[in-house]
Parts: sequence; structure tokens; C-alpha cells
Amino acid sequence: ENVVLDIESDSGTSYAIIGDVPAEMVEYGKTVSAFTVLQRQTVESMQPVCFSCQLNFNVVQVDSDSGEPLGDVYTEEYPLENLLITPSDYMAKIGVADFRQAWNGTDDRNEALGKFTLPVKALEHAVSSLIQSLGMVPCDGTGEFPGGDSSDRKQHMLHLAGKFLGGHEVLARAQLTVRPGEGTLLRVAVRCDDKAVSVAVMSCIN
Repeated sequence: ENVVLDIESDSGTSYAIIGDVPAEMVEYGKTVSAFTVLQRQTVESMQPVCFSCQLNFNVVQVDSDSGEPLGDVYTEEYPLENLLITPSDYMAKIGVADFRQAWNGTDDRNEALGKFTLPVKALEHAVSSLIQSLGMVPCDGTGEFPGGDSSDRKQHMLHLAGKFLGGHEVLARAQLTVRPGEGTLLRVAVRCDDKAVSVAVMSCIN
């Protein structure tokens, strides 16, 4: 009875917990839903947030025939997998017809720049990981490799596009360079008409 989804963030102020919708009763072997309501804060404060989650509930043993309660009611907790929410969850995979034209037409004053070392040693894996992290779509065929094999390549340029919450078009250019024994060096630039969005998108890379 009274099954409540309890979540708690490890850090950050991107979300506020403003309510919950508990499941009044769950019979053994049945499936129901319980909800926690989060309020998203401003884009300026948006960053990846990890929530620890658990179910809190009361356990009531009942007679299988009559349905009458048996014994005392006691509280119980059940841990769930962590929930990670990142700015990429607000990104739609919408490409552009001409990436170069779109890139040159976007004000670089709202650009965010980053330099990272990725622990992956293969370009193909680094490219797919970056696409997944940003939640964007490759443009100009840069998400693939000629012949489908990247094993002999040491460098790759990736163009990405997407549509962020509020209808903001986001573009990213990423240069990936394999460094033997060190991983993959990533240099990335993100452009948007809102600098806060560019910074939020960049925060998805870790």
C-alpha cells in the first residue's frame, strides 16, 4: 500500500521535486505506476543530474481467500536503478540540409568550445559515443566511415545537428584524433542562437 517513488539528486539545482503520485495499492504479481513530479529550472542551470531512486511502501499480508489483513503492517524499501537526466534528453534529432551554410550563418559569439580525452581507442566507438551523448544527428555522412572500416583512420571530423527545447537549432563540429596508448582526443565546438544552450549541450560530454 501507498507505494511512493522517492528520488534524490547527487548534486545540482536543475530540477525541483514538486510532488508525487503514489500507487495506492499493488497486489502481488500485478503492475501499477507511481510518479514523482519534477520541475525543470532555467537552461542556464541545466546540467546532467543523477538521481538515486527507491520505492517506499507499506507491506500488508492478506488472506488469499477473504482478502482480510493478516498480522501487522510494516514499512519496506526497494532500491531502483539510478536515473540520469541530461540536456540531451531535450534534444530532437533534426538535421540540416547544408551543414556548412548553417554553421557559417550561426553567430560564433554564442559558441561553446571544449577539449576532452575519451577513454576509447577506436574512432568508430568514439564517434558513436559522442553522438549518443549529445543526442544529435550526424550530417553530411560524417557519422559513417568510407568502406565501413575505421581501423586504419587516426582522425575524423564529425558534424552534428539537432533541435533543442524551445526550438533552438544546435550545431556541433567535432574533431577526433586517436592517440596510441592515450585514447581519443576530442575537440568540439557547439553553436546555437542562445549561449546558455551551447553550454548546456557541452555539459553532456564527460
